[in-house]
Amino acid sequence: MEDLLADTLYKWDRDRYETLLCELEKAAKRTFSDCSSGQRFAGLQSYIPVSTSDPVPESLLYLYDIGGTNIRGGLCAVRDRMPPQFYPLFIVNNKEVVSGKREDSFSEMIENIISLSIERAPELNPSAFQRVGLGIVWSNALQNYPLKLSADGLEGVSGTVTGKDRGGFYKKNEPWNDSIRDGDDIGKAFVEAFGGRGISFNALVVTNDTIFTQKVIPGARSGMVASTGANVTCTKPGEETLRNSEAGNAFILPEDLTDDFDIIEGDSLDLETLLCGRGIQRRLGRQIVWLSESGSLNRLGYPLSDYFRRIADFLKRENRYLVEFCGEDLSELAKGDYKGFLKRRKEDIRCLFEEDTLLRALTVMASNLGRIGGRYAAALAYASIALELKEGYDKLVIALDSSQAHFMPHYWEEMHSFFSSIISSRYPERSVKIELIKPQEGNILSVPMLGAANALFGFL
Repeated sequence: MEDLLADTLYKWDRDRYETLLCELEKAAKRTFSDCSSGQRFAGLQSYIPVSTSDPVPESLLYLYDIGGTNIRGGLCAVRDRMPPQFYPLFIVNNKEVVSGKREDSFSEMIENIISLSIERAPELNPSAFQRVGLGIVWSNALQNYPLKLSADGLEGVSGTVTGKDRGGFYKKNEPWNDSIRDGDDIGKAFVEAFGGRGISFNALVVTNDTIFTQKVIPGARSGMVASTGANVTCTKPGEETLRNSEAGNAFILPEDLTDDFDIIEGDSLDLETLLCGRGIQRRLGRQIVWLSESGSLNRLGYPLSDYFRRIADFLKRENRYLVEFCGEDLSELAKGDYKGFLKRRKEDIRCLFEEDTLLRALTVMASNLGRIGGRYAAALAYASIALELKEGYDKLVIALDSSQAHFMPHYWEEMHSFFSSIISSRYPERSVKIELIKPQEGNILSVPMLGAANALFGFL
């Protein structure tokens, strides 16, 4: 059974991956060329330098991660020449900071998280510090611009909303999205709201989580995120500032590199779909349905073919296959731990999943989805430094923040192994590695928030 499933859904094709790597190299090169045809990355300038500065003594930093589901808040204080000390303040669901009663829900969100910050850390008075900074991790597309020591003494980088009015980005349904438009200045809105509470800043940084991930590891050349979504930084030859590639959803797999069982109607098959948490979960359901519709179930034999057919019939109702499985499901299936997986199934359909033979087959599928996701993640990581390698760079480090790598069995091992084989086959004399960043204890301070602190030190 394992061999039949692997041969049908997960057959290793080295030539296909080699073609993918070549296409990614071309897309990276086109990003900074005048070529008008072919795929390219977004290459959005962040104005955040690649290099990382040392902590600034007597500084206080306000740090926020404005995510698609939750908002995290924290502080970082540097006293004398002691190491930075971080203070986790809160994690709240986005819906908790918007009442639904105000038309300007974006301003309401900002006001509420400022109030939370002041309430949770009354002992940290900004007037007691010589330098104060504000770092904002923004989970959607921004057009960044540099702040050149304005009249109020503010330095750093702010950003305006981009791509929302055209429908390209801002699809995560944050409850304040209806009150913002392309061109709205995210950093300015926060600074003005803080000013209304008597708090002013010397430095501001606002940019994408992938940019800030690179800042967590001093000396890293690029940053990568592979969790709910996927993205990498890139750098234009001759520049020493980071760019947001948006390569996860900007690069669509060519048709000859796709399989029918991966294609979901209405979705573009981009790299993010193949390697991020949400995409992998949807593909498990899609592959079960495809096995039923393609006639491949007959190869599995009875009764396994019958079990799959019954589940596929359920998953096809109102496209249940798109939402039935979550990240915990795939992780537990891959481990062969079925208790939690079965408990999360609704009582009226739980019996469909309880057969041991079926569960073992789902374990094979989940395990292989983790491995395949890891390979695509390795390809995306390579894309982030492909131009540097062609320019002759050596001793490169990619900073990786990835819940998939931490919690999805086989994902990190496959990613690490395949990335090593990519480098050894293309640049055998070079030293290039991916450094997986450990998640923060308590789940309040996110990895990009730590990077935002390091970015701020460069402007204070």
